[in-house]
Amino acid sequence: MFRVLREAVQADPDADSDHTQQDRHNDRKFLAVDYPVLGWILHRELNHHKRFTIASASAARAIEHGSDTAGAFNRGKSVEDLIQSLALSLGAGWASGINLYAAILVIGFMGATGRMQLPEGLELLSDPLVMFAAGAMYVVEFITDKIPGVDTAWDALHTFIRIPAGAILAAGAVGDVGAGAELAAMLVGGGMAAGSHMAKAGTRALINTSPEPFTNWTASITEDIGVIGGLWLALNHPVLFLVALVLFVLLLVWLLPKLWRGIKSVFGAIGRRFGGGRLESEAPHPKRKE
Repeated sequence: MFRVLREAVQADPDADSDHTQQDRHNDRKFLAVDYPVLGWILHRELNHHKRFTIASASAARAIEHGSDTAGAFNRGKSVEDLIQSLALSLGAGWASGINLYAAILVIGFMGATGRMQLPEGLELLSDPLVMFAAGAMYVVEFITDKIPGVDTAWDALHTFIRIPAGAILAAGAVGDVGAGAELAAMLVGGGMAAGSHMAKAGTRALINTSPEPFTNWTASITEDIGVIGGLWLALNHPVLFLVALVLFVLLLVWLLPKLWRGIKSVFGAIGRRFGGGRLESEAPHPKRKE
């Protein structure tokens, strides 16, 4: 009886001949009639074995035919991760040139609250001590940025802070992908920080020729909103941010020469005024000969 039970459970229908399958069928009828309990156990085990065999075959077919789909998914994921890293790297450099401390606060806050997984090179920004220091310096910049003249001095001092920090943040944003990629990110991120910093500092220098303070306040608040909004866009909609960044670079190419000429005119006039010289408009006109 036990031999019949064991052979009935372990039977492989696909491997048996027609004669053997008939014999096993007769054995199962014998068990079902003479030993009902054992027949019920046998019936349950056979159904379980059949379901397991079908499930295993289905899984094998899914793995075999789904390998191409999985590969396509992984390739799509890699492209998506590349775009995200590029947007974060360029965004960190760009934002650092405008307001470094706001950029550190935004990225650190996103990482500390779990809204994004920071790359290994930027995990330090979510440290409470780093966020506290960045917050304190942001308050100082928020005040000095709205005082005419003081904001220009602050920008001049931060030429040596924003650009190197932007390069470091851009390199950290690409993660551990190799020394070559990190160096490339550092160069491009530093360039983005330099461009946005020069645009801000040059615009502020021209705005300071106006005696009223409201223009400074408006420019300062607009810059802060732009940094926060730009980084949010880079983290949530990286493609849109990259498109906007290309437009910003094109605007920068057109704007910087005009800012440079304006700043030269302003400082030239100041130098002539305090150097005892006369402005061109105040110089005596030569007498005409009769």
